[in-house]
Amino acid sequence: MRDNSFEQRCAIRFCFKLGHSATETFQKLQQAFGDSVLSRAQIFRWFKAFSEGRETIEDEPPSGRPSTAKIDENVIKVRDLVRFDRRLTVRMTGEQLGLTHTTVYQILTNDLEMRKICAKMNVSLLVTSLGFSSTTRKQSVRVKNGTHQLHQGKNRISKSKIKSMLICFFDSHGIVHKEFVPQGQTVNQHFYKEVLEKLRKRVIRVRPNIKNTWVLHHDNAPCHTAISISQFLATKNIPVAPQPPYSPNLSPCDFFLFPRIKIHLKGRHFGTLENIQSSVTDELKAIPVTEFQNCYKQWKHRLQCCVDSQGNYFEGDNVKKSF
Repeated sequence: MRDNSFEQRCAIRFCFKLGHSATETFQKLQQAFGDSVLSRAQIFRWFKAFSEGRETIEDEPPSGRPSTAKIDENVIKVRDLVRFDRRLTVRMTGEQLGLTHTTVYQILTNDLEMRKICAKMNVSLLVTSLGFSSTTRKQSVRVKNGTHQLHQGKNRISKSKIKSMLICFFDSHGIVHKEFVPQGQTVNQHFYKEVLEKLRKRVIRVRPNIKNTWVLHHDNAPCHTAISISQFLATKNIPVAPQPPYSPNLSPCDFFLFPRIKIHLKGRHFGTLENIQSSVTDELKAIPVTEFQNCYKQWKHRLQCCVDSQGNYFEGDNVKKSF
């Protein structure tokens, strides 16, 4: 596995010397190495190091005394298990493999060069699970000296049992395509490929003036970066705008569209799936074009903050600006 990683670093440096971008290099490595390709974040990190003058492609020696339990066999087991289920925590991985969580953490960070980007679960740029709730008042009855006294308790949130997952694409003029994921359907690369085909046909129908020039932007979710998806987009001549790997709040759906929908629907209780989908559709139609255009201005500002920080993590006041 070490030789494979070293070979890819050689290829990264070669592409850097030829003037290729990090995104182009990542796509080439995907075609060459398949599932064993380095992560997009690693490739971008090596590009940054080379641009800062680094010449060597050898890994820096890890500090501290190496663990005797961390042998190549355990590295392979951890790698295969994490690729099989990316939702596993370090502790859960250790329990399944009979390793301590410290050993698993060292394997993930040192041997596999994996990093935890965000503490919250982000399904994808274009997909979210919309759950709605209603507020009820909790009451209790206390018996004291033979009399019943009614006591008012705290408000508590009663979550709706019905949830619906929405996939939505939009541009500066409004919603281009949306669909609700069928109940029980996993958004994997095969399902996402079907969605992209519907989107492509929808763009031709409702945005004929940009049918040959539009650019797709989605985040780095596994179903988005799968080889089959990259091949499909390349075959259909659909370019992809890269998503910076480290900083949060850079996806328009995350900082604009989905929060706006949830604000208007928060506190309402929906009894059926049809009611949820109908209400969400009405909210999407009610968004004025000016707000979509404002969203793109905010997105441009946030991306500029990412550029100014040279790709490093940023948040808070760095992305707050009024338009």
